[in-house]
Amino acid sequence: MTDSHLEKARTIVGTLELLQEFSVQQQEPVKRSLVDMVILEKITELNSVLMTLGNDRHIKKIEDTIL
Repeated sequence: MTDSHLEKARTIVGTLELLQEFSVQQQEPVKRSLVDMVILEKITELNSVLMTLGNDRHIKKIEDTIL
């Protein structure tokens, strides 16, 4: 489960890098704003994945301590 979360996080980061490059190249403010909105959505998605990873690791530490 953790490996799939890490892979998802890597994919999101790659997408964010591409979106940022695309945003910088945009001359029209409206297009740039739309790309920036997608970037914010992806950052939110990445935060969710990272929080899940953190929670999984925390739960694993608790389980290891108990067992």
